[in-house]
Amino acid sequence: YEIPKRDWSSDVCSSDLLTEVEALIDRSGSLPVESSSPLGWSEVYADAGVKVFASNDVGLYNEVFAAAASFGLIAAAAAGTVTVNDIALVMDASISGTEVITDRASTVEISTHANQGSWAESHALSVSSGASVGVASVTTTDRSLVRAGLGNDVQIDTGVLRIDGYARESVFQFASASSGGLFLGAAGADSTLALRGDSFATVGDRNRITANTVQITSARDNNFDARSENLAVGLLAGSGAAMTNALGGISQVEIGSQTTIDAETVVIRAKSAADKTLMSAKRDSDRKSTRLNSSHVSESRMPSSA
Repeated sequence: YEIPKRDWSSDVCSSDLLTEVEALIDRSGSLPVESSSPLGWSEVYADAGVKVFASNDVGLYNEVFAAAASFGLIAAAAAGTVTVNDIALVMDASISGTEVITDRASTVEISTHANQGSWAESHALSVSSGASVGVASVTTTDRSLVRAGLGNDVQIDTGVLRIDGYARESVFQFASASSGGLFLGAAGADSTLALRGDSFATVGDRNRITANTVQITSARDNNFDARSENLAVGLLAGSGAAMTNALGGISQVEIGSQTTIDAETVVIRAKSAADKTLMSAKRDSDRKSTRLNSSHVSESRMPSSA
């Protein structure tokens, strides 16, 4: 009697990035501040200009491996990996309830800059002289919020008012599953990537802006790609690979009610760009390199014409 031999292996890796970054000029409380302003504003006087800047630069890297092997007359092996990255960043740079006065040659700048990177890999390998199963799953979700602008009840007199909300996302992932069994081999790989971040450049309600130039811009650059691969070997073999990429989110400029802008030049711009070429371009390059190397080998083995 042969005792059944089994080997199970599994690994799970999960990273959650839940951070909040704020750079604010606001009232010190719900009651009007003691100032010369009849409206109870906070007051900022800066001849050389004012800069309100919030930034965040983060990177996540997860790589998970699982392997299982079992050999015998009655044997089974299974390996599984799960990798999850969740990015939920909140950034805000703003001025609210404040009177800001600078020299007309100066600049008031309110900006956010988010640079977020994520790389996730999940690999599973299973080998058995009987039945073998390998499963790998990788998931990344980006739901960050980036905002720069004016809140409510702001009065600004300056040379240049610049509001800029910017986010750059670089998210990549790879899932692979391999299984080899003498009788049964099954492998499955799944990759799910979702980019749902929002960027805003805003001017709220009841604001009065006097400047030579006003620039209000919102932008997002989305760089992402994913691969999902599988291999199964056996007398009875089955494999499957699934990949889902979802790109959503908003890049938007908003201007509220009862707000006046008195300026010679006003620029309003919202942009969202996406690039999904990194892994596909690398794979095409590898294929071309393989074809060139193969051609070189076959030529070296051709008989001489002499």
